[in-house]
Amino acid sequence: MRIALDKKGEEYLETVLAMSEENNDASEFFNYYLSLPIKEKRKVELGARRLQPESYRNNPYFKLLSSLKGRKGNISYEMDHYEPNEKFLYKEIESSPLEAYREINPYGFFPSRFDYPAIKENGTTWMSLIPHEMHTMEQGINEARGNVLTLGLGLGYYAYMVALKKEVSRVDVVEKDKNVIALFKENILPKIPFKNKINIIEGDAFEALEKEKVKPHDYVYFDIYHTEEDALPLYIKGKRIIDAPYIHYWIEGSILVYFRRYVTLLLLEEADGSSDEDYQDGDEFADHVFYRLHSILKDVELKNEKDIKDLLSEENLKRLIKAI
Repeated sequence: MRIALDKKGEEYLETVLAMSEENNDASEFFNYYLSLPIKEKRKVELGARRLQPESYRNNPYFKLLSSLKGRKGNISYEMDHYEPNEKFLYKEIESSPLEAYREINPYGFFPSRFDYPAIKENGTTWMSLIPHEMHTMEQGINEARGNVLTLGLGLGYYAYMVALKKEVSRVDVVEKDKNVIALFKENILPKIPFKNKINIIEGDAFEALEKEKVKPHDYVYFDIYHTEEDALPLYIKGKRIIDAPYIHYWIEGSILVYFRRYVTLLLLEEADGSSDEDYQDGDEFADHVFYRLHSILKDVELKNEKDIKDLLSEENLKRLIKAI
């Protein structure tokens, strides 16, 4: 980047970089909180919203999966729980452009123990029917229509909720793990009244995306990751294959917030005088991202506050991701 900022631009850059440090500190603190035993968690002050458990327990799929259990190979269905007043992220991470891209983490808690079903791989939770999953899938559920393709089965929540809709005629679900498929077919699918609308396909998500170029569905929902960190490389790969308005990526907003951290860090380094030699392509994902970003943005001029805002805008982040 060619950085030659006016005074107001320099002040704004300092504000953005200071906010970036605050965002990183807040993220690290919450990860620390998650690692604590429950007795220690109770001692931590963390602003959170009190949630009403019945608003989630009354979800039709939540009712269907009460006391869910089962195992196939290294994949298992288990019941897990939140302790009373245990804090968790219950909605997608947001970022405020008006506050130098301050990251907003909506934390919530239940006043009493809250049990929920989960699918685990080798004992590690891959997906669970918790407020975060329900809220972050709302947009994808509301937009679905016609013939729907969902990439990733998990507990089957998305497939069930869109199949409920009269606007949806069929739901094709692509899942690569045969144990996940077998568990769903044995333990959940028989309980679904409209199971004929749901078609499970063992296969690869990216191969399914390639087929969308030839015979597209009316709506595609991409969900084969757990967090924004492990989502980013898959999101980039998916966007390279096909980028269409009817393809929705789970927690896309959080993925873009996470990707902005890369761009902001590069901005900091280049403002401090880094050069081409500091960015070499490599096998590590982060090295490749910084190398590509440095190459893509090499001739971009930053002269004022508006240029910085344009660089860090969600629209521009999406353009950069397509170019990586």
